[in-house]
Amino acid sequence: MNKTFYQAFYPEGIFVVQEKSPVLLNPEEIEIVKKEITYIGENRKKILIVIHDRESDTINEKDKEFLGKILGAVKLTFNDIALVNSFLFPALHPSDLENKISYTKLILFGEELIQLFNDLKLNKYKLSEVNDVEVLYSDSLFEIQEDKTKKIKLWEELKKMFP
Repeated sequence: MNKTFYQAFYPEGIFVVQEKSPVLLNPEEIEIVKKEITYIGENRKKILIVIHDRESDTINEKDKEFLGKILGAVKLTFNDIALVNSFLFPALHPSDLENKISYTKLILFGEELIQLFNDLKLNKYKLSEVNDVEVLYSDSLFEIQEDKTKKIKLWEELKKMFP
């Protein structure tokens, strides 16, 4: 291909940029910056709820309203829980949560969280116990709102978790 061919597609010209060679770093030289974990709620009953909400700094209004109904159904309020949006903490590890938040019950809403808690070998809509913590993993709040079958599955497990 010649100069005339390229000028037809790029009339403003083409510039050649010299690329730098990649630099390899030792793992010791890499510093991962972790944000301080924040949550909403007062965690009065030691219940941690983790969501993955890309739309909000905490939780979007529709999901918050639905979660409020879920909490009310098991006689809880937002003051009883600690709600963490994992989307805000890309380097989040379960041990970070354990070190920051005291909890005896853990509820995970969303497919994205199974990767984060992969070591726990959780099954969706199946209450589990891991290191003296009751754990329930389910679909996202959005998905549950839209699917009656998922609502029923969640409710059945919540009744076991909060008898």
